[in-house]
Amino acid sequence: GMCRKYAEPPESIILNVASAMVDFSTSASLQLSQELDPEGRRTLLCVTKIDQHKEGGLAKKIRVAVDTMKLRAELIFAVRNRKQEENDQALSLAKARQLETECIASDMELTEGAELHGYGLGILHLSQQLVKIQLQRIIETLPATAKAIRRKLDELQRRLAEIGHPMEDEQACKLKAMMLADECHEALCKEREGRAQQATGAPTSEGEVIEIELRVDDMLKA
Repeated sequence: GMCRKYAEPPESIILNVASAMVDFSTSASLQLSQELDPEGRRTLLCVTKIDQHKEGGLAKKIRVAVDTMKLRAELIFAVRNRKQEENDQALSLAKARQLETECIASDMELTEGAELHGYGLGILHLSQQLVKIQLQRIIETLPATAKAIRRKLDELQRRLAEIGHPMEDEQACKLKAMMLADECHEALCKEREGRAQQATGAPTSEGEVIEIELRVDDMLKA
């Protein structure tokens, strides 16, 4: 439910992270992405742990995902993450990027597949594309977002006007209640005397009989 909440708005970018060793079609996040973004305009796939995909065929696996899951090749990225032991050794990000570059360079199938099909290689490419895509999404959605914000502000301002100013303390609440009671009494007196304004704005010609029922619960609630 939380994933759906944040992935559903059209302004959001859906970045799916899947291990290179799993079948992409079984990814729950990709299935949700296809439901919320059937055209794949804002769905990205980050294939991690490419160094642990020893048997080869990762390039073909990515191409099959593009064909069968309607993913956009330019929104797919293959990266190498730091292993657990490397994290334990506090491997620097610079060293991790160096290892990733060496890993990608040694996998000719993956490199040739990227050139042929257009998917990205490496964290640097992913981060650059994320910035570019986010900029495009902002340009596309900013006008609608600004209108939605203005509509919400207008709605809140109307609601605030209905509620009135907040009461600072108990004494202020009592004074406000007395003022409302006086206003109500004055309006009832005018109604009784036939001087109240109707909806049309014209004064009534004669008084009206009014029955009032006051309950303690109503007063407390007010």
